[in-house]
Amino acid sequence: MSHGNNSSAVFVLLGFLLFVNSCYGFEPVGQLPQTCSEDEIAQKACQCCKQDCWYGVVEFATNLLQHMPGEGGQQESLDTLRLTRKCIVSECAEHCPNIFKSK
Repeated sequence: MSHGNNSSAVFVLLGFLLFVNSCYGFEPVGQLPQTCSEDEIAQKACQCCKQDCWYGVVEFATNLLQHMPGEGGQQESLDTLRLTRKCIVSECAEHCPNIFKSK
């Protein structure tokens, strides 16, 4: 499967999403999927929140790209990881206080 010029357009679109994201916060996936049961959330809320971000961003990127992130090159993978980090920072801070401590 050739990604050719489509890949360039996708990079521009992902770059734009990252720019909008940095200005206005994380909102590309809307409702994040719930990957854990209620019992698991009660026991390990931080891990569950991070999983929700991971799966939500990958689903969003896959729908946008029409293939798994990274199949079109390293930049897709990096952009997906950046979006995942943005999601974790904006959505998981209350569940993961230890990873957001000031240094």
